Amino acid sequence: WLAYSLMMETSKMYIHDTTQVSPYALLLFGDMPEVDVQQKAIVVDKWIRFSAPGRIAVLVRALRDELKGLLSTKIEHPQTDVSASPVTHAILKLLISNGY
Repeated sequence: WLAYSLMMETSKMYIHDTTQVSPYALLLFGDMPEVDVQQKAIVVDKWIRFSAPGRIAVLVRALRDELKGLLSTKIEHPQTDVSASPVTHAILKLLISNGY
């Protein structure tokens, strides 16, 4: 997956400031994932589909909720060190290992 900041079409299509994005980054930082139970898929932004059992979607949502709480705490109390949080460690491990 690629994320970009600008797409421009002249004689060709150009995209600027691109970066590769892992599926877990999309699941954690993209739109709230929805579960398609019939297709056994997780859907992000109504078009990005990942084959996965429903329990994975539940875990992703729980991790997103924990991250949201952690970020809220950091915003309310900027001096709080969130780097030692188990949530931070879990997210870093997931993103670095790509789930393996």
